[in-house]
Amino acid sequence: MSGSLADSAASILRQYLVNESLATLPSDGGSWPASDELLMNNPDNVISVIDTAGITRGRIQYDGEQVTYPGVQVRIRGATKAIAWTKTNTIKESFDKDSYQYVVTIGGNEYEIHTIKRIGTPISLGTETPTSKRFSYTINVLLTVKQTS
Repeated sequence: MSGSLADSAASILRQYLVNESLATLPSDGGSWPASDELLMNNPDNVISVIDTAGITRGRIQYDGEQVTYPGVQVRIRGATKAIAWTKTNTIKESFDKDSYQYVVTIGGNEYEIHTIKRIGTPISLGTETPTSKRFSYTINVLLTVKQTS
C-alpha cells in the first residue's frame, strides 16, 4: 500500500501530530516540539518521531505492487511522569480515533493516511538518569499511507 514515499513515514506522522495540535515544529518555538530525528535535549517536554522496522505483506494481485506498512516510533518525554503520561495518552487516543483517510501535506507532497495501527500499549522508558525527573514513553505504530501527489 505504501509504495514509494517522497518523505519518510516519521516525517508524515510528525506532520499529522502538528496538524492535530498535539505537537509543534521545532522552528515554530511552540510547546511540545516534535523532531523527526533524535530526541532534543531541550525543552523538557518534547516528542521524537523516528522511522523503525515496518512489515511487508505480499503484493496487490492486479498490479504487483508490494504491500508495505512502514514502522514509526513516537517517543514522548515530559518534565514529570504525569506530564509525559498525559501527552502519551492523548496521542494514543488520537491514533486510535482520528486517523482514517487523513490527508497530510509536506512541501508539495500530499499523503493519505489510511490507518495508524498501534503495536501494543505505550511503553514506559522511565527517567533519563537516576536523578532526573524527566520521564519518557514510546508508542510504536505501523502506518498505512499512500502518496497522492
